[in-house]
Amino acid sequence: MNLYLLRHGIAVEPGTPGFEKDSERPLTPKGQHQLRQIAAAMKKMDLRFDLILSSPFLRAKQTAEIIADSSPLKNNSRLRMRWRPTATRRR
Repeated sequence: MNLYLLRHGIAVEPGTPGFEKDSERPLTPKGQHQLRQIAAAMKKMDLRFDLILSSPFLRAKQTAEIIADSSPLKNNSRLRMRWRPTATRRR
């Protein structure tokens, strides 16, 4: 079994007006662009996944969707958004 971990792409800064809730912070255009480049590199490496897990936070979901869109899942597997982080961010 191979396990790949990928952190979400660049997201809008915490506290940005309109995105007060941490879970609602989206990827920035730069973050989306960088992830598409990463996804293209993963595709060239012929990486295929049985399962992609993501937190339901918007930026993580967007990251997982970009990867899933460019790298077909094996055996009709699915993208799952079930994992919920419970840790709180400390500053």
